[in-house]
Amino acid sequence: MQTGPDTIDDLGIPGSLQLAALLTTREQRVPLAPTSAASWQVIERLSNLGLIDSPGPDPHAGPAYHYTPIEAYPWRFTWSAYMEGAVLPALLEFLRQLDRDEPTLDLRVSVWRELALWEAQSFLEVQLQRHHFDPLWARDLGFIYHSSQPELSIGQWRYVAWAAVRHGASVAQRLGTSASERIREGIFAQLQSRTSYARGSAWAAAFGGPPGLPRSSISRVFVRDLCSLDQHFWSAPPGPEHLFLGASQHTI
Repeated sequence: MQTGPDTIDDLGIPGSLQLAALLTTREQRVPLAPTSAASWQVIERLSNLGLIDSPGPDPHAGPAYHYTPIEAYPWRFTWSAYMEGAVLPALLEFLRQLDRDEPTLDLRVSVWRELALWEAQSFLEVQLQRHHFDPLWARDLGFIYHSSQPELSIGQWRYVAWAAVRHGASVAQRLGTSASERIREGIFAQLQSRTSYARGSAWAAAFGGPPGLPRSSISRVFVRDLCSLDQHFWSAPPGPEHLFLGASQHTI
């Protein structure tokens, strides 16, 4: 019985990126996606496509499964059109050789937008944990992210997250940590208000990630194989005009 699409071309850009990222975690000890929730979302998408099977986020599912190295999510390759040991190079070649026509550029930007949200939520989770707040509050950023126009870069979103949690810490110092709902609402209000400041601030745009590749497998494959962004992944807002800025620098 056949599972999954007939070819990598049929699978397309998002599925190829996600499967390549998952297979790469067998070789590199990195998280699959920027947040645990996003990693599980990727597992579910690949399972729905018939590419893998997973019994759920169970770190003790048994020896029949591979496990993502950081999240310990179990999965097993089931795509009947390809052999597991040979498909990763084919996926990466597909991503690297894609055209730069309008439809494929739009798909790249759509992926970048989703990764940008995940990266921003990951940074917000870290800031919340640092101040002993609930990291699940990072999900609130999604309500602001999808309605924010014009778009911000990941670096600008990281600034917004940092400033909002600092405000939450001052509220907690004033009211006490038991006032968790007021702290959360104060952070959310700051997330909203700081987006306008970040949009016009060159300093906020400098809140980029560390040098080199991003930490998660999916962001790494995106930056290295689907586009050519280098540090522009952090500093440029998602847009077709920014997708290959790294390549243009290398040719100078």
